[in-house]
Amino acid sequence: MSKLQNITGFTLSRRDLVEFARALARAVPEQMLDDKKHPLIMGIKGSFNCGKKCIVDSFIEAAIDIAPCPLEGAGGWSPENKDAYRDYLAARAARDYKFYGLSGRDEHMVGRHANGHMVSLDYLDLNYHPRFFSFGGQLNLPDDFVTSDDAVDYCLRQREYGGVMLLQNTEDLYDLRPDVEIWLENEHKNFQGDARRCPDLKQKMRDDFENAASPYDWGRYVEVQVNNPAYASLAEAAQLVLKQPKVGGA
Repeated sequence: MSKLQNITGFTLSRRDLVEFARALARAVPEQMLDDKKHPLIMGIKGSFNCGKKCIVDSFIEAAIDIAPCPLEGAGGWSPENKDAYRDYLAARAARDYKFYGLSGRDEHMVGRHANGHMVSLDYLDLNYHPRFFSFGGQLNLPDDFVTSDDAVDYCLRQREYGGVMLLQNTEDLYDLRPDVEIWLENEHKNFQGDARRCPDLKQKMRDDFENAASPYDWGRYVEVQVNNPAYASLAEAAQLVLKQPKVGGA
């Protein structure tokens, strides 16, 4: 088993977080992307409002070999970047990108990977009860019994190609263990109410990175846990891009 199964580090800016996600996408072994029945399953959890969806969107953009969205999040729209956003949409269409589902809830995409193969890219925010997904009516179980695992299993069976399934807020999964798990933390609490793993985050931003994250809004503590050794390359990629404090650990 690789020595790089559990990586910790920091991001100091939104750009760092985007590059972290893109590095993970580029590190996925290409031969693993052709397995329709067993896609890479990545779980992302952590603090409230910490940028988990930024990781998802940036990973997908890199997977289909396009540049990051120029809007930089939902609040990034302005008339000045209209042309840049049109170019972004054109680049996405050139990769045979198609989307269906509910934006921000359950998103199901296909597109052409950087290697030229078509891939399926699915996203579920598991904070939602499965009935509120676009396919909720297809889950033939009573409301009291349907679980996040059932929603994931349904999506796995609907996939058109091999690729990646990105699961956000995976705290309530029962049997399914993602191949790769990411913990992302800012100064907010997490949905489970657990203690923060880096309680002195803001102080670390000041002391260990010499104000590099000022005004600290995008300083994040990150953990990458690889549960499937076939994806050890993602831990290696994370180690290369995550920032490390000058002295001591998290």
